[in-house]
Amino acid sequence: MLKDEFIETIGELANQVNNSLTRHILPSICVAQACLETGYGQSETMLKYNAPFGIKATTKWGGSCYNATTHEYYNNVKVAEGGCFRAYDSLKSAVADYYNLLTESTYYTGAVNNYDFVNAVEHLKSYSTDPNYTEMLKSIIVTNNLTRFDNSCDSGNITEIALAVFRGEYGDGLERKSLLGSKYDKVQSEVNRLYNLAVQAENGNFGNGQERKAVLGVDYSAVQYLINNNLIY
Repeated sequence: MLKDEFIETIGELANQVNNSLTRHILPSICVAQACLETGYGQSETMLKYNAPFGIKATTKWGGSCYNATTHEYYNNVKVAEGGCFRAYDSLKSAVADYYNLLTESTYYTGAVNNYDFVNAVEHLKSYSTDPNYTEMLKSIIVTNNLTRFDNSCDSGNITEIALAVFRGEYGDGLERKSLLGSKYDKVQSEVNRLYNLAVQAENGNFGNGQERKAVLGVDYSAVQYLINNNLIY
């Protein structure tokens, strides 16, 4: 599988799985991790075991697994060591398991329903011992324009599309209506809802810090993203 085909395949699967959930991880992050872990789909283990994420098989894992040499960092020193990793019968199964791991684990809660990929990636530091891991992920996302998977009109995640609207990626008026098609009404409603929440937050109606986070719940990340990036003015 060539690089571009690999990216598009994982991106499409990430969108499908992500859209079926109520707890989300940006598809751009999923694709970036798959690219980094497999050398853009070229690793032998990815090709043989449908294993694009290098997820270790603990005693709780009930599926197939394979043994391979990996590299860990201890005090910034790279060390080769053996490990047992999860294997899958298809890439779709692998992507589904990836989403289940990241959205259910307490290690990655800061990345869940976080629509700012730069910030979300910072909450994945525990995924790898490589001290440069998160910086490499961000570089892959930017270099390959992977945020296009987050903003796709084929996505069912209306909040992600609404944030793209705030960034100006869908234009205004008739242009926006044409680009969004049948999703226009839902997306515009979400845009208006988030705008009102962000304005109220700016006015101090929801407090600050943890108080604001508690009041806004799942909307906190999106609202804070709008405020931090000056997208409500």
